[in-house]
Amino acid sequence: MGGLALGAVLLLLVAGIVLASARWRVDAFLLLVLSALIFGLCAGLGLEGTLENIKQGFGSTLGGVGLVIIFGAMIGVFLERTGASSSIAGTMLRAVGEKRAGLSLSLTGFLVSIPVFCDSGFIVLVPLVRAIAAKTAVSTLALAVCLATGLYATHCLVPPTPGPVAAAEALGADLGRVILLGLPVALVLALAGYFWAMRFASWTDRSGDPALQRPAGAADDSDRAGPGREAPGAFRSMLPIIVPLVLITLGSLSRLESAPFGSGTFCSLISGMGHPVFALGLGLVFSFPLSGAGDPHMKWVAAGITSCAMVLAVTAAGGAFGRVIRESELSVTLQEVLGGWRAGVLVPFVLAAAIKSAQGSSTVSLITTAAIMQPLLGPLGLAGSPWGPALTVVAIGCGSMTVSHANDSYFWVVSQMAGIPVPDAYRAYTTATALMGLSGAVVTLGMAALLL
Repeated sequence: MGGLALGAVLLLLVAGIVLASARWRVDAFLLLVLSALIFGLCAGLGLEGTLENIKQGFGSTLGGVGLVIIFGAMIGVFLERTGASSSIAGTMLRAVGEKRAGLSLSLTGFLVSIPVFCDSGFIVLVPLVRAIAAKTAVSTLALAVCLATGLYATHCLVPPTPGPVAAAEALGADLGRVILLGLPVALVLALAGYFWAMRFASWTDRSGDPALQRPAGAADDSDRAGPGREAPGAFRSMLPIIVPLVLITLGSLSRLESAPFGSGTFCSLISGMGHPVFALGLGLVFSFPLSGAGDPHMKWVAAGITSCAMVLAVTAAGGAFGRVIRESELSVTLQEVLGGWRAGVLVPFVLAAAIKSAQGSSTVSLITTAAIMQPLLGPLGLAGSPWGPALTVVAIGCGSMTVSHANDSYFWVVSQMAGIPVPDAYRAYTTATALMGLSGAVVTLGMAALLL
């Protein structure tokens, strides 16, 4: 089958992934593996060749990203269950002041969701929304949207959250560059969500809000820190987040052509310590002292592994799909057809937004889009610079938050946990995610104009 025909097959497979996951709730792992098999057969790789490429793509992807995702998930569990996330929130509120309570929640979400899944972070921090709303003139809806969008920004854009890590691995992007680009973009989007919430959501009357409910499946109190023990201080709470980010960033800087750390032993040391596996492992070490002697440490470690098991499977399946695409003739055809068209970062953004809006999961959108985009980097002018793959990850991350609505579990976590009526959640929160995604596309385009 020729290149153009393979392009049509790929489009049909992507449409099938979107339709099957959105309408029939077929698992993304099965869809990606099946799509890889179908595409490989259509590409003429043969059954044995296709299966071999699926195996190699699955294994290499899991080997490259598995430990990073697992360590990040473990750190998130420790922050959540020791009360460290709440400690960070309290510090933010004191620093910013009650008059800017919405901003404090937005910035808290921005920090907490770097290692913690956004839905877990919201469940842990939502009591602060109610408490702050009772003390200030700001509505529960506005504060909930501030927190939700702050969490959402870094969840979709900043490693070690699994989605951005998996996308960076699939595209061969340097994780430090992804952090350097993702952090400022995520901050801009978190602030966009904050201003939107304060402008359009603050009018809602708090008196009609239903009482907060304990969510189904929430962690039992016996699985959290020992009763009566104070939460760790803010500095200790932030160390597991800040240390890995700083080390990974320094490691990326050490590999720049300008050699800011020279080329000797010191540079090698910085580069080694900046390896994502070492950096996240050290972050996990810093998370252990947050717990007390009577806390169920091993249960928390196991919970971290369990929480990312499906993410690991979907990530590896996306890598398998990408490997089969790379081994086909499609890459050559796309180079010929798209070589003169510099659509750049708009293509991954639009594709990720379409997949996200159709099936609901930001992580699945990130992984699937990255697998499809890998052979397109060259034709779209995103492979000539070391910043190109990192910009592509950021563009995909922005698309993966556009938009959160009824098919997204996080939408229901936000609306139900904060006691927001569904129409108000659509009006305030869903529109906020649309604004964040579109703003991210504009900011990423500007970065591409400067860096590519």
